[in-house]
Amino acid sequence: MKIATLNVGDINNNSEYLNNLIIDHNIVCIQEHWAVKKDTICQNIYSLDRQIFFSPALKKSKKGRPAGGLAFIVNKDLKCRVKFISHRIGYLKVGNLVIINVYLPFYSGVIEDMTEYDLELAHLDEIISTTTDRVFIMGDFNTDIVKTHHNSIELLKLIKRKNLTIVDIVQIQEIDYTYHKIIKNRVVTSWIDHVICRKIDLNKIKTKIVESSLNIGDHKGISSIIYDIREIQHVKQIDKLKRPKIKWLNNQQILIYRSEIEKQINICGDLTENIYLFLDNNNNDQERLKVMLTEAINKISSIMVGSTTKVMDQIAKFSKGKKKIGQKKYNRWWDSTIKELHKAQIDSFLKYKNSNFNLDEKLMYIEIKRKFRQQKRFNLAIKRNRITHSSFERATLLAPVTCRKLQVDEKYSLRGDTLLSAIEKDKKEGLIPFLVCATLGTTSICSYDNLQELGPVCRDNNIWLHIDAAYAGSAFICPEFRPYLKGVEFSDSFNFNPHKWLQVAFDCSALWIKNRSFLVDSFNVDPVYLKYENQNVAPDFRHWQIPLGRRFRSLKLWFVLRLYGVKGLQNFIRQHVDLAKYFETLVNKDNRFEIVGEVTLGLVCFRLKQSNELNENLLKIITQDKKIYMVPSKINDTYFMRFVICSSNIEKRHIDFAWENILKHTEILLKNSD
Repeated sequence: MKIATLNVGDINNNSEYLNNLIIDHNIVCIQEHWAVKKDTICQNIYSLDRQIFFSPALKKSKKGRPAGGLAFIVNKDLKCRVKFISHRIGYLKVGNLVIINVYLPFYSGVIEDMTEYDLELAHLDEIISTTTDRVFIMGDFNTDIVKTHHNSIELLKLIKRKNLTIVDIVQIQEIDYTYHKIIKNRVVTSWIDHVICRKIDLNKIKTKIVESSLNIGDHKGISSIIYDIREIQHVKQIDKLKRPKIKWLNNQQILIYRSEIEKQINICGDLTENIYLFLDNNNNDQERLKVMLTEAINKISSIMVGSTTKVMDQIAKFSKGKKKIGQKKYNRWWDSTIKELHKAQIDSFLKYKNSNFNLDEKLMYIEIKRKFRQQKRFNLAIKRNRITHSSFERATLLAPVTCRKLQVDEKYSLRGDTLLSAIEKDKKEGLIPFLVCATLGTTSICSYDNLQELGPVCRDNNIWLHIDAAYAGSAFICPEFRPYLKGVEFSDSFNFNPHKWLQVAFDCSALWIKNRSFLVDSFNVDPVYLKYENQNVAPDFRHWQIPLGRRFRSLKLWFVLRLYGVKGLQNFIRQHVDLAKYFETLVNKDNRFEIVGEVTLGLVCFRLKQSNELNENLLKIITQDKKIYMVPSKINDTYFMRFVICSSNIEKRHIDFAWENILKHTEILLKNSD
């Protein structure tokens, strides 16, 4: 596969060279296109068999040089996935390759710029650490490694720490720079554009710094050929381009079309002039002629299609205006209550404004606006398994948003078809489903929701998928329990409580989030009294939550991990599971009892094959005896007892003691009930 990278230095100025690269490469990574809209890039790409993934340029920046924008230009027949981590870093996954496109901050000596550079390197570190695929980082790193300033030093540290290598430097090149510019009659060169990969992949890539007379930019392109690629999927069918159509028998449409065509041709001028000049010079460069002809043909096609689109837009606008003058279109969630509150909010604001901003009117306006926003949030809907932990329902009351409890199957697992039908129902009722809470190891019975079915449903409907693994999450350090995690890649956040089963003192809860910017951007306040010199060098967790400070719980978790080690904690979990299985065999041997649900970890749910009332009485007298302690639960109107292996010093003899105690009270209870 051929991949190129180029700091294009404004897409409008260097499009001819860029198109030359696109013809010869499967993927082209570009930086500094300086386009705010995707259409700007599309208009400068002549090949119709390319798909464009785009991150817009930032025209202004509060500090340092703004990001000029990133883009991937990819063959349409390649099935790939693209995500932009920030304005300066994006990655493309195709097959077993992860191609990272970078435009790192420029070194200016200012602390803010250096911390921004460190933050982007932290993003790269995170991507490399969390993937087992072959990683290739390419683009404008804005630093020459021969320099000894902060940016070069930090980049080299990352390369050494992650066992990487700079391919274009290690391999032989015809020139030793990628950037050149004339400043005050002096040619300045530096090597700031690179291709970086893991050392083990060095023999599977060939790079070349490309020199071309077509390149009028300051940066050289770098061409790479990557070998031994697996798992590439090709798009089997390419959808036909849907073009707007004009009714050629309609004189009104023809006149508007002719007018638009004439406007565009006058703007473009003579498209053949450069081609004739090229031919008059007896130039035999067939490739360049091909590019020039393609550019002219595509420009004509673009003018015709654009003019047709404008004609249809005008017709549609005119028709829409005739049919629906004065009407507003709202989604179904914009119900009568919302409309009334919205009108009251507008009236209150006008009253406040006309009162010369009277304080009493301001307070009234704030209260009405609060009610309006509260009702909007109420129209949002959250889905959860009907046996999800009650704390989740409590959180929805605090939000406040609507919470839906969904039915589970015979194994107490939430399935994809149930979720999908609930989403469709809510949308019909005008609600907006935005979050699903799936549970791995439910509190009541330790069941597992089907992530492989729930994940795609959430992805297709743009719904946040949170996984609650408060109890069972600790068990996933053991490989034999990880099949319950299948589908976890669809999750947006994951939570478990190490204090429940990982030897950590209460309380300790660990939260993983796929994109931390959702938290940081939501809670980030930066008053003067909280600023410090090395800000943004490392994650600042006060921006991840509502309170500015909290207890240092991570330290006690770190101590436990260091003291026990992976094997020690795995053995601890496995011992508890074995004891739970042993208790299950004791229950199964007694025909008076039955197991409720499947015993997978350290929880055994069981009951007498009698009424709920009798089981409640049994648990009551066991608790009053104060020898053992169990808590109950109830699912589908079935009351049962929960026997949990949780003590760090528990042994088989304790299980036998507990079972004997249960049997003793069972005998007494059944005898008295008879």
